[in-house]
Amino acid sequence: MEQELDPRTPLDPIFTIRRLKSISFSGDPKFRAASKRIIEGMRMAGIPEG
Repeated sequence: MEQELDPRTPLDPIFTIRRLKSISFSGDPKFRAASKRIIEGMRMAGIPEG
């Protein structure tokens, strides 16, 4: 059974977009394009650049 996340749960304070971008997950062009869209969404959500 999946547990719902409480929207009041604070984010990890050291989680940043820069930190996520520093991890190389895949060189596949489709994956990289999707990653760019995800990062744009993270910016819209207020995740710090770092």
